[in-house]
Amino acid sequence: MSVRFLEDLSVEGNIGIGTTSPSSTLTINQTDDNGIKLIGYDDRDDASANIYIDSGGHLKINNTNGSASGYIIIDAENYLNLRASSFVYFTSNVRVYDSNQFGFGSGNDLVIQHDGSHSYISQSGTGNLYIQQNTNDADMIFQCDDGSGGTAEYFRLDGSVGYMVASKAIRALDSVNFQLGTSADFTMQHNGANTVLQNYTGNLEITQEADDGDIVFKSDDGSGGTTAYLTLDGSTTHSYFSAGNVGIGTSSPGEKLDVAGDVKLSGDIELGHASDTTIARASAGKVTIEGAPIQTTQMSMSHHNFYFNTTSTTVDYFVPFNSLTESSNPTITNYYGRMVAPYDGRIVKAVINTTAAIGTACSAQFWVATSSGVFAPSPAETVSSINLNTANTAATATFSGTSTAEFSEGDVVGLSIQKSGTTSTAYIQVTIVWEYTV
Repeated sequence: MSVRFLEDLSVEGNIGIGTTSPSSTLTINQTDDNGIKLIGYDDRDDASANIYIDSGGHLKINNTNGSASGYIIIDAENYLNLRASSFVYFTSNVRVYDSNQFGFGSGNDLVIQHDGSHSYISQSGTGNLYIQQNTNDADMIFQCDDGSGGTAEYFRLDGSVGYMVASKAIRALDSVNFQLGTSADFTMQHNGANTVLQNYTGNLEITQEADDGDIVFKSDDGSGGTTAYLTLDGSTTHSYFSAGNVGIGTSSPGEKLDVAGDVKLSGDIELGHASDTTIARASAGKVTIEGAPIQTTQMSMSHHNFYFNTTSTTVDYFVPFNSLTESSNPTITNYYGRMVAPYDGRIVKAVINTTAAIGTACSAQFWVATSSGVFAPSPAETVSSINLNTANTAATATFSGTSTAEFSEGDVVGLSIQKSGTTSTAYIQVTIVWEYTV
C-alpha cells in the first residue's frame, strides 16, 4: 500500500510503517533490506540512497546513481563525531583534501596533513610521539624515492634480531656531532675543515677482529693520492711505518727516526745488522754513554821538560820528539815526531804548563803529514790565544772536533807550540789527548 501526502501532516504520538505498534516517534519495520529509500529529484531520478539494517544487524547507508560517481556527503556545522563502543571501521580508502587535517586527540594533539606539496605528521600537544610495530619479529621499514622513479629502503628497525640497519649512507652535516654514550662520551665531527674524533671517558680502543687482518692508517701522500703510513699487522703482530720519516719531539724529522730529546732504553741496540754502522755528530760535541764516547778510546800522551832557549816568537816546538833525550837546543828541523795514528780519530785537547811565562797569546797547532811523510806548509788546525804568561799554571788548548782536527788510520800527526813572549829559558810540559774510533 502507498500513502501520499500533498500537504503538511502533523501527527501526535508514534507513527509506524510496516508495524501497527510503533515504539518510537517513527518506527519502520523492514520486510527485506530496503528500509528507507531516497530517490533523486528533477533530472537525477536515477540516483537513490538506502538506509537499512542488513541481515547481520548492521546499519547501512548506500547510494547509487547512473554515472557511478555519487558521494555521501555529511556536512556538519561544527564537528562530525563518529563514536562506537569498540571500533570505527573503514573498508575503503579515506581521503582528506589538501590542507585539511586528520587530527587525533581531544586537543587535536596529533595532526596528519598534506598541504598540496608536502606531507606532515605533527605532534603539537603534550607527551611523546610513538611509532610502534607490535607484530612479533616484524620490521619497521623506512622507504623513500630512489632518484630514478622508484622507491628504496633507507632505514630498517629489524624486529627479529633487534638491529637498526641503515641501507644507505648516513651523512652528518658540517659541525654536527655523531655521538656515542649516554653522556656523549665519544663524538665524531667534521667542521668543514678538519675531522675530529674525541673520547671523554675511559679508553679509546680501535679493534680489528678479522682473522689476520691489519689496522692501516693512511693519509695524503702529497701528490693527490693516499698511502699507508702506519700498519698494525694482525698476521705477524708487528707494527711498522711504511712511508716518510718519524719525528719524536719534532714536526720536521730529517731522518727515518728523528728524536729531539733524550732516549731511554732497557734492552740491546743492534746497529748495522751484519753491515757497518756509523755514529756521527751533526755538529761539534761528544757522543757519549755515561760520559764515555761511543766506540772510542781516549789516550793521553805526556811530554815533559822541553826547553825553550831562544827569544824568537816564531819558532815552533814540536812534540813528541824523535828522541827521548831532552834537548837543550831544539829546532824545527830536528824535533818533530812522526807519530803514526793506529785508528781513525781526532785531537781533543792539549794541556800545557811552563816553568816561566812565555806569553799571553800563545798557540797550539795540529799537523798532519802529507803522503810523503812531510808536514804540510800550514797546520790543519790552530788554537790561538792561549795564556801561558803565568809560570807553573797550566792552560788548555781545546780543538774544534770538526774535520780539521781529525786524522785517518796511518796518518803521521804532530803538535807544535808557539810562544808569544821573548822568554829564552823555560821548560814545558805537555799532555795531549787523542780520541780514536775503534
